[in-house]
Amino acid sequence: MPDNQIKILLIEDNPGDVRLIQEMLKESGAVRHELSHADCLSSGMQYLAKSEYDVLLLDLGLPESQGLSTLNKILSLSLKLPIVVLTGHTDEMSGVMAVQNGIQDYLVKGRLDSNLLAHSIRYAIERKKLENELVRSNEFLEQRVSERTFTLERTNKRLQLNIEELRQTRERIELLFHAIEQSTSVVIITDDKGAIEYVNPKFTQLTGYMPEEVIGKNPRILKSGKTPPEEYKRLWAVITSGGEWKGEFRNRKKNGECYWEHAAISSIRDSEGLITHFLAIKEDITERKRFEAHLEYLANNDPLTNLFNRRRFREELEDWIAQMERHESDGALLFIDLDNFKYINDTLGHQKGDEILINFAYLLRARVRETDIIARLGGDEFAIILPYTDAERAQSIAMQILELARENIHVNNGRFHSVTASIGIALFPEHGNDAEKLLSYADLAMYRAKEKGRNCVSIYSPDQKKHYELRLDWEARIHDALKNNKFVLHLQPISNIRHNKIIGYEALLRMIDENDGLIPPPDFLRVAERFGLIHEIDRWVVCRAIHLIAEQRFTERGLFLDVNLSGRAFHDPELLPLIKQEFAATNINPETLVFEITETATIESMADAQHFIATLKSMGCRFGLDDFGIGFSSFSYLKHLPVDYLKIDGSFISELKHNQTDQHLVKAMVEVARGLGKLTIAEFVGCEETVRLLSKYGVDYAQGHYIGHPSAVSEISAYSENPT
Repeated sequence: MPDNQIKILLIEDNPGDVRLIQEMLKESGAVRHELSHADCLSSGMQYLAKSEYDVLLLDLGLPESQGLSTLNKILSLSLKLPIVVLTGHTDEMSGVMAVQNGIQDYLVKGRLDSNLLAHSIRYAIERKKLENELVRSNEFLEQRVSERTFTLERTNKRLQLNIEELRQTRERIELLFHAIEQSTSVVIITDDKGAIEYVNPKFTQLTGYMPEEVIGKNPRILKSGKTPPEEYKRLWAVITSGGEWKGEFRNRKKNGECYWEHAAISSIRDSEGLITHFLAIKEDITERKRFEAHLEYLANNDPLTNLFNRRRFREELEDWIAQMERHESDGALLFIDLDNFKYINDTLGHQKGDEILINFAYLLRARVRETDIIARLGGDEFAIILPYTDAERAQSIAMQILELARENIHVNNGRFHSVTASIGIALFPEHGNDAEKLLSYADLAMYRAKEKGRNCVSIYSPDQKKHYELRLDWEARIHDALKNNKFVLHLQPISNIRHNKIIGYEALLRMIDENDGLIPPPDFLRVAERFGLIHEIDRWVVCRAIHLIAEQRFTERGLFLDVNLSGRAFHDPELLPLIKQEFAATNINPETLVFEITETATIESMADAQHFIATLKSMGCRFGLDDFGIGFSSFSYLKHLPVDYLKIDGSFISELKHNQTDQHLVKAMVEVARGLGKLTIAEFVGCEETVRLLSKYGVDYAQGHYIGHPSAVSEISAYSENPT
């Protein structure tokens, strides 16, 4: 092996992460290396038994072992080589705990680059060398002390031993001091009264205060006023009694900027057991807090309008119903739907549609009281809770909303006209105290307003129950379809643009009616979501798709199947175990199954989406992000979603050959996808000229009527055997 070449063992089961680390090591000229790779823990332990390495890169999440259990199994080998742990964003705390258990460093995959990787490897090797040298030094010192003790017992020369011990102690103190000075954590040492005696350079880097500005002062100079005084009292009580306090502060830097830190504070005692100092070790967690707060916000709010989303609105409605019942007061629920919004979207584009939704949300905020609750339930549907409001007042407010919309929101698609809305009203407790029924009643009243000519208000009345019963009829039909297998998947081909070859299909759900006709999803999925049947439909689609892959020999034919999941799939506790069970039963290659999700669904439940995606990707499945490009946050949230494909929304593709704006946007989306290592699929491809442009821009796959219409499963062989 060439001199100075580092032997690295990487234990990592994710092929993508393996390739990324290989590329980063090649990119960094600072590390000359020889890389060995094991894809599971047992294989890695065999490598370690057979050969010696300079450093180990270890992923804690492996197929047969997870988290600190993985690390403990490696540490049980009593190896002397340095270890660098690899973690994901959501498991960074495991990395911190791993460091506390004795490893040299940890890296978060999503923040990794070549320079950081090279630096961490060198740092880990040097640190392990230092630790080994310390061990040898301690062993040597113990041996010398033993020899000296024996000699001094015989020669009574204890003075020389004391001098040697003092020298060794001084060296160790200097070493510890250098370690603290170079620590990536903030270190503060105070006297027993709390006056600062020492801060390390990281303190200055984080807070902006120079050591001379804080020595002799109390750490309270960092207080922002955001931490309750009771917390400081608890802290002081714990550390003065000899315990260790751990918690979080929101402190203030010298420049006035607030930041979050995690602190561990403990006492230092002298030889007689008396407290002489206090030691604080702190970590800057501002970015983590900011991201957690944003995820919490997205879990409750619509990302386009910043209003509450359907889930949070449902919770608020239940709370207000209970309050009105306790106070024996009246409340009203307004269900609002913009008139002809689909036509506006189709003719003027999603961007104009989004602009209208944002403006309408602004008008609603301006009209309602602070106690009123507004939400965007989805699409062009909005809802408002009006506590302490009777029917007459609710109808007056609804009419004012209609007037505001007519006067302030306009569109011009060749003829200038106002945007109108239809509003349904349900009253509580007059119409009931069940949140789901009230939403249904207000929804029915809204449809009654549309039937009356739109741009008007309708209050729910019992005679509207026939509409509710119609929905119940749909619920019964869906139950029957699930029970008697009256759903079917039609497949639409997806073509590899470069090779002009069918490489997969999208599975499109249809429901079979009593005359063997096909009912499209928009006619029944909304009812399914409203009545809680969407989970059963998701499960049926996934099971049928897995069996189709097996029946049609997709693995042998080199094809994949793209399956759409509803936004509620992340919250179905039965779906993941069911998928695992079906994989075992059919023995298909999970890579042939691609799950397609929408951006809106993932943003509303980012943490659940990340867990759901990570679990299925660990099984080998792939993921696509549908409707890419139409949301305001698509680019921002890609870094948090480990998807493999981006499906460019058809609104950018259908007029691509005529629309230069769409052409520039598609180019930009392809560049972003390439930079993130993701493939692109264009839908709504309708002609050869569109395919030519997509090929020019570097789009990978195409789907649409020009490639092939959705067809029954029996017809797909013709597509796969004949290129487009």
